[in-house]
Amino acid sequence: MAITSLKCPRCGWDFCLPKDVNTRIMNMVNRKPARIRRMYKLLVRTIKKELPSENDNHEFYYFLKAIDQTDDRIIAWAINKYLEDGLIHKGYGLAYLRGIIRNKSTHKKTLTKKEKKMLGTAPPLREAKWQKRKSVDLENQIQK
Repeated sequence: MAITSLKCPRCGWDFCLPKDVNTRIMNMVNRKPARIRRMYKLLVRTIKKELPSENDNHEFYYFLKAIDQTDDRIIAWAINKYLEDGLIHKGYGLAYLRGIIRNKSTHKKTLTKKEKKMLGTAPPLREAKWQKRKSVDLENQIQK
């Protein structure tokens, strides 16, 4: 049996390096909404400026490949958090951002359940007794 590609399911690393990385990156980016594309552009610009060790198209390709099936809202949240907290200035690269995105997407249900338990939820809206009496009095006056 011949193995055509050796690809890691966790990080997206393909041991048979693709030759047309730029084309594949553009195809993957163009499938996303415009908001996410702008975030990717900002992310790449900042990484190229701040982290010269991460200035590699193969690294960005494997980052995109690893988060390809993730929800766009989680990706937007993670990129915003990464840039706002200044994690890039502390030396955290694409691997760290990929970890943030992966952890948020895998533990999403558990996190929301725990947050609801910790913060509580708003009580259900109920009509106050005096409002009920007032509406009943109005109905009685209308019927008379």
